[in-house]
Amino acid sequence: MLCAHCGSRFRLPALAPPASAGCVACLDAFHADFITSVAASALAAYSSPVTPVQKKRKAPVLNSAPFSGYSDFSVAIQLAPIFSLRHHCSLLHFYPSQHHTTSSSTDDSSPAPADTTQRDSIRESLKSELRSQLIPSLQSQLNLQYSPNSPLSITVSLNSSSFFPQHTKTLDSLNKFLKSPSILESLSPYIPPPPPPTPHPQFTITLTTSPLYISGKYLKTIRHISNSKWVINNTKKTHTSVEEEICHIVQQKFHADDYKFSSCGREDSDVLCLDAEKFGGRPFYVKLLNPRVFVCDAGSDEVLRLMSEVQEEVNNKGSGVVVKELKLSDKVETDRMNAASAEKSKWYRCIVRLSKPVSEEDLVRVNSLVKVDEANANADMNEGDETSSGGAIVLKQKNPTRVPRRADLERIKKILDLKLEFVEKKYVEKYLADTGMFSNAVEEIPDTRTNKKNKKQKKDDEKDAARPGIREIDYNLEILDKGQLITVDMKTSAGTYVKEFVHGDDGRTTPSLKELLGVEDAQVLCLDVTGVEFEF
Repeated sequence: MLCAHCGSRFRLPALAPPASAGCVACLDAFHADFITSVAASALAAYSSPVTPVQKKRKAPVLNSAPFSGYSDFSVAIQLAPIFSLRHHCSLLHFYPSQHHTTSSSTDDSSPAPADTTQRDSIRESLKSELRSQLIPSLQSQLNLQYSPNSPLSITVSLNSSSFFPQHTKTLDSLNKFLKSPSILESLSPYIPPPPPPTPHPQFTITLTTSPLYISGKYLKTIRHISNSKWVINNTKKTHTSVEEEICHIVQQKFHADDYKFSSCGREDSDVLCLDAEKFGGRPFYVKLLNPRVFVCDAGSDEVLRLMSEVQEEVNNKGSGVVVKELKLSDKVETDRMNAASAEKSKWYRCIVRLSKPVSEEDLVRVNSLVKVDEANANADMNEGDETSSGGAIVLKQKNPTRVPRRADLERIKKILDLKLEFVEKKYVEKYLADTGMFSNAVEEIPDTRTNKKNKKQKKDDEKDAARPGIREIDYNLEILDKGQLITVDMKTSAGTYVKEFVHGDDGRTTPSLKELLGVEDAQVLCLDVTGVEFEF
């Protein structure tokens, strides 16, 4: 009734091969035919896998791309609780006097395990021994080497129908049951365990891979492109996003099941990211989940070719999103970017319409409020520090009215550099038209969100759609007098609300540019990101 492997683990004398009914403890998991079938299934999963790929808010599609670029693999074994139950019943059958209780004690010469730790160790040995049996067969089938730290993990999950109607499905609750005082009475009908219902255990093969990180910088040359996909009330608010334009191509190139997109800060949909002198683009990275294509050498010809292909494909679409400096990255570098996004200063340029003309002297006066001191410009600033300005304009900013569902806290931010200049109307009109300011296509998309979290998201979307504080901008420039249009170049601390600094947001940001110039209103006609102080 026990196979040779289980007899050895139970410290029993050598046993003959079990009858056709099979081993009652491991269900013939060590049988050569079973090992061969598992390895063959692993090869099929490696060569022609089909797994669902989650598309955000869309029905899942299938990823059938084979794995490539991997030189080794690791193995994980998962056992259903029924194996522990069978194992325990077998122990009680062969060693009925050594049921593990707190008061039990045995002679050191006993061949049976004497305590719970030893018994748990024997049960766990099934995993390690089965792994040892599988590795040579998997190496032969896959033509790969075994490595416990491989980025390719093969998980073999074993299961079988239960013979005990009251046993639970989780190992934690099963272990509690195995330690209960009434265990002998409960298990007595199943000692020894009944024969296995099938010749071999049921099993599934799952192949997973470590994430890949692709980093780079992006530019945005057309307005009304959001940083990530933006949907409110089943309506896509922008025709595309930076995330979609980059990640879909990267995902397809590496045949990943899913991805996560992150950037060093994010701009509004109507804000450009320009390739200015101080700006190579906004740093970003894509975390690819379960990629089928594996690369590890950032400087290899294969990696350089893939990066070049992705970059060329994104840039040739003409979507208004341009990527550059793509490279293979790692978690350490991406964690550094995540940490720095809340600390690094940013450069902006905006065109501002004033409610009345101002003079050149007004601009000079405001420009002189910021004295750039390199020793202090990038100095750390404590929240609430209103005195140590370091030559900068210190702002008190409450949560903007245009940003919903955020705690209404007052934050201290800084304008680290500031330059105001007059600008011609004809330049502004052409610039706004060329950068797509007046186009904003939206489309209806199917909404498949059904769980509780998504229902909450729907309610939040409704709040977003009805939120107050969206300022109406007058783009009719014909009625303007000279001195009502200016460009504002500024360097700010991370997290500064630039538009609110310009118009004051009904007193929620002080001081504002409107106050400093002494005008009743200041409208931001357009805003561009021109620099992010972060080397990635």
